[in-house]
Amino acid sequence: MLVYVDETGDTGFKFADNSSRYFVIALVVFAGQEQADSTSQQIDALRHELRTPNIEFHFAKNKRSTRQAFLTRMRQAEFTAFALVVDKQKLSPANLPDRAAFYQAVCGVAFEKASYLFREADIYFDEGGGEKFQKKLDSHLRRKINRSGEERIRKVKTLKSAGSSLIQLADMVCGAVFRAVESGESQYRDIIQPRLDAMAEWPE
Repeated sequence: MLVYVDETGDTGFKFADNSSRYFVIALVVFAGQEQADSTSQQIDALRHELRTPNIEFHFAKNKRSTRQAFLTRMRQAEFTAFALVVDKQKLSPANLPDRAAFYQAVCGVAFEKASYLFREADIYFDEGGGEKFQKKLDSHLRRKINRSGEERIRKVKTLKSAGSSLIQLADMVCGAVFRAVESGESQYRDIIQPRLDAMAEWPE
């Protein structure tokens, strides 16, 4: 299995200084390489249909019509999505002193809640945080998720978003959910809803 991960929102708690109330992480899960390749090919085909062969699909940067076209095409693709919505106003910043601690905690909760969707999975994150941070995250997730002899996570890797259509897919799903909870604009989430297996909240 293959799982592609992206997130949106910031990790800060200075709400008076425009820190976002919500942080969303999305997991896009493929049963195997065949389904992942087919979806990637559909995204490439959409680029050519839109006459933008070099476009990076990025929810925050794309225009409305591009978001709608992308999410509509992906309604029929063979993947399952899971989103964790974090309400930062319900968390204590003292327990999450920096970005690394926050992100590690959120990933742990997201993967634990979504672990029913995958087994022996290769996990792909958007590149960022540096090699040391990625190794620490890899170790944390394996300890938390691979329990009782079950290898739900096989390996963790990073990819550059610009070169991975499937990381871009995770970004678009994540952006659609974030827009719905942050501003109440649910049209994008509604488009991709058939692929969204669950949308969990933390803290509950």
